[in-house]
Parts: sequence; structure tokens; C-alpha cells
Amino acid sequence: LSKTEKRLLELALTLIKNTDILFLEEPFLYLDRIGKEKIKRILLELKKKYEKTIFIVDKNIDNLYSICDHFVIFKNNQVLISNTRNIIFQDLDFLKENDIELPSLIEFSYLAKKKGQNVPQFRDIKDLIKEVYRSVKETKDEISGD
Repeated sequence: LSKTEKRLLELALTLIKNTDILFLEEPFLYLDRIGKEKIKRILLELKKKYEKTIFIVDKNIDNLYSICDHFVIFKNNQVLISNTRNIIFQDLDFLKENDIELPSLIEFSYLAKKKGQNVPQFRDIKDLIKEVYRSVKETKDEISGD
């Protein structure tokens, strides 16, 4: 089995229990981009369609950002902060002081803002790409007079 297939099998074995709450430890470890996307799609569907509560322990903030609504960040075995995704990544000074990295999509939004571009914060790179495409198309239509 490939690494992705092993992760999917582990997830399937966890789901056999059909509990309302799932605990997953580093479900994206050693997966390529396609494998990560598969696992993310499954977890989002479990959350949305089947109303599962999913606890994920992972060090990679980008893996968690598109899935999790609430974050609990530990430092030195103590809860440093616990809040919703929208709140937790707004206090840049607090994050910097505590060596908490920003998810790439949030970092991109802040960098764009510094350059005078208002780029909303998206949960998923695909949504960001769609917004950029829509914006460019609108600009093109304005220029061409359509």
C-alpha cells in the first residue's frame, strides 16, 4: 500500500467505530499533495455531512487551517491559546512572540495587504485562485467594455 492508502485505511478503521468524535494524530504525515487533499476532503465531509467532531494533532498549521474551526495551541505543555480560526490568526504580535507560524494563505493575505492589495483570507487555495480569476476577469471586462 502507498502512504496515502495506509492513511485512508487507518481512517477507515477509525470510522468503523462510528463515534461522533474522532481523534487523529498527524493524519497528513508523509503524504504528497494529492494524498493530503484526499484526506482533507474526507475530513471536511465527515465534519459537514455527518456532523463529526474531529480532534487533530499536527505540527503543520497549513494542514489544519483549511479543516479546523477551532485551534488549541500548546507551548511547554500548557494551553497557550484556544480560540476560533478567525480570531487566533489576527494578533500578529502575539503569534510572533510565541513563534506560531501563520498559515500560508493568511500570510499571503497580509503580504498582499502590505502591497496595497485587499485579498480576503481564504480557507482553501482553490477559493483564493477562484477569487483572483474572478477579479482579473472583472478587470478585463471593464477594460474591454463588456
